[in-house]
Amino acid sequence: MKSGTIKKIPHITISISGLKKAVTFYEDVLGLEKLGEWPSYALFDIGGVTFGVEPKAKPHICLLVDDVDKPFNSSKSEEPNSLLNPKISLGCSRRDFC
Repeated sequence: MKSGTIKKIPHITISISGLKKAVTFYEDVLGLEKLGEWPSYALFDIGGVTFGVEPKAKPHICLLVDDVDKPFNSSKSEEPNSLLNPKISLGCSRRDFC
């Protein structure tokens, strides 16, 4: 891995069709540790990565990087319609790249 790139994946969130069914699957079938559950969201631990499930969520992966501006600026200049559209979003710090 290049120096100054991705350091860690703090969290991943996916969209699911039903919370209760998803919680049962991830906790009971796959054996993931549930960190918390709320009316519309649940969190699990996958080897130190927080894994969130939420109905109608916008799926995302949060990447911890040394310099969030460097990958953001280089990806914007390469191709404007790229699938990679990095954002600093609520829940991410200045060192996170979501």
